[in-house]
Amino acid sequence: MAQIAINGRDATSTGVAPFFLQHGYNVDPLQLDTPLGAEKKRYTAEERSDRDKAEAIVAKFRDVFELAQASMAAAQAEQEKQTNRHRKEARNYKVGDKVWLKLDKQYRTGRPSRKLDWKSAKYTVIEVIDSHSVKLDTPKGHYPVFHVDRLRLANSDPLPSQVQDDYQPLPLQIDGEDEWVVEEILEEQLRRRGRGWKLYFDVKWKGYHQTTLEPVEILENTEALDRWEEYTREYRDEEGRLPEGFRRDTP
Repeated sequence: MAQIAINGRDATSTGVAPFFLQHGYNVDPLQLDTPLGAEKKRYTAEERSDRDKAEAIVAKFRDVFELAQASMAAAQAEQEKQTNRHRKEARNYKVGDKVWLKLDKQYRTGRPSRKLDWKSAKYTVIEVIDSHSVKLDTPKGHYPVFHVDRLRLANSDPLPSQVQDDYQPLPLQIDGEDEWVVEEILEEQLRRRGRGWKLYFDVKWKGYHQTTLEPVEILENTEALDRWEEYTREYRDEEGRLPEGFRRDTP
């Protein structure tokens, strides 16, 4: 009876009982076509005694079954209460919110060393998936949907003496395309691509604390590239290479 009661109770996760999922119909532990006491037939004293015994057994089974169902319902309610004691209501984010994302070991920000990565990175909510997950404008190569437990709302109202260097302005519209202003180049790297090598730069964008690694063609004809070449000229060797690990401090 305990097993029947467990398999016949609707599960919270699925909304139906395990028995129904397996067989396609709900279990009836007694399977009586006629309710007890519904028959009007007259019985002899001996027959009535046997029938009373049977009805007592059936009533006992029903009591046990109902008690098991009620006990499971009470246990689930208590477990839910204890589980929710330390839970907080999820914050409701909206598109356009600036949030700090808590980084994990698998998530890299483009910095040359994991030790140089921040514990959190600032991004913008671009889509609300549901009450507990949102989509962020993370760099390519990362799954952009995150649980709200890993986010906290970024402060956009600094104190009078506080400098806000990560206000993340909207892009400029140039010929119908989004473009951002390059503030400074901090580092250059040669990376293997296919059978050859390609030059990349670690770029600090105006209004963004987060840097990104960009190919050289993105920065052609920019003042930042001219400043970088002027700044690094005295540090290059005869072949035009910079010392290993050479990096300009963030202005």
